[in-house]
Amino acid sequence: MPEWYIDSTRMRLDEILPQLHPSVKLISLGLRPTNRRHWRRGELDVNRLAADAEHKTGLVEWGNVEEFREALTLLGTPRQDRAALTAVGKAAYREILYGRLVARLRVQGFLNENLGVALRPITRPLFIVGLPRTGTSFLQSLLSLAPDCRPMLAWYGDAAGTALDPAHLQDDARAKQADRRLRHLYRLVPDLAVIHPTAACRPDEDLPLLMNTFMTDAFGLFADCDAYSLWLRDRDMAQAYRYYRLQLQILQHGLPEAHWVLRSPAHLPNLSALLAAFPDANIVHLHRDPVAVVSSTLSMRYKCLGALNQLVPERLAELVKASLDTLHWSTTQAIIARGQIPAAQCLDIRYDDLVDEPLNVVHHIHDCFGYGWSAEVEEVVNRGVRVSRAGRPQYRHSLAAFGLDRGNVTEAFSAYGLLASPG
Repeated sequence: MPEWYIDSTRMRLDEILPQLHPSVKLISLGLRPTNRRHWRRGELDVNRLAADAEHKTGLVEWGNVEEFREALTLLGTPRQDRAALTAVGKAAYREILYGRLVARLRVQGFLNENLGVALRPITRPLFIVGLPRTGTSFLQSLLSLAPDCRPMLAWYGDAAGTALDPAHLQDDARAKQADRRLRHLYRLVPDLAVIHPTAACRPDEDLPLLMNTFMTDAFGLFADCDAYSLWLRDRDMAQAYRYYRLQLQILQHGLPEAHWVLRSPAHLPNLSALLAAFPDANIVHLHRDPVAVVSSTLSMRYKCLGALNQLVPERLAELVKASLDTLHWSTTQAIIARGQIPAAQCLDIRYDDLVDEPLNVVHHIHDCFGYGWSAEVEEVVNRGVRVSRAGRPQYRHSLAAFGLDRGNVTEAFSAYGLLASPG
């Protein structure tokens, strides 16, 4: 890993930490006790939590995914010396893990009752990958407008373990529940509405499906899961991606054939495992100036982490270094994998080109991968571009707030710069 030069005296906590609704601050001060049943001395009783999930669902089989219990144990013991979960944070983190446990039981229950679902093909899925904050959300929203595709909608994360009903993709009760939850979240943490605006029936990351594997660094958005993150780097992700594929097969069970449009920065360090699970997948790899990526990603992460944790100012530089190491590691893994991926299956797109000429970029992707292009598709994409550019607030972030030097970041990501360069 590179050596990071962080001037902790220049860090600006007022820019780093999120603005919270007053009710969150009051609860975080401990005025309302929460989760005594599950939390003891900063550790979450994951065995009791798993038992509660079994009681709720009436199911007891967790699926044959290696290292699941070990991962769960590590996630139940987040560090508290650098970022300590508040009362609100403990409640939220517990619910995040509990929701994923319930989903996992339902996935295995569905598989047990529908033995043939694993044989259902997933044909030529389109994956959008890249470091965080590289335009993957914008590109997915445009690629999802084609009538013959199947985008991952935000509320599908609540549907893991159940087949989608083609007649109610837009008005499912779970979609309405997801929208209420999002509105509540944005009211409590207004910064997130600017950083990651979404709605239940809009295309979104497939992160919940990855979280159901319990093999993704995404949990680090909510707690300081340092030991888990380091443990994860040594794991073989092939089986996790087979489990991820099973979830897609369940969701599409009974739906007409269409190619999935999927995205998550969490796929970036796992491209080899992804292609092992989806041999005919097509990948769009987005690239942006690493300085902008690092600045925006750190801002996003600490708005999330600061919403649920009391950050220790004296340890913040150490936390930021760990975040930078993760970004650098993801980049390194992607560069290694890209050397083994057939050129016909992976298309590089620069962020600046996407912003300047979005219609041409989407057209180019359709042509390269043979998804088809028509006047109808061009019209809906053009309309989508106009809508996306209308009224979205600007999100401000800076390296300086984290005490970072532009030259140091540029040098550390020089290898990525070669990958991202045109041609």
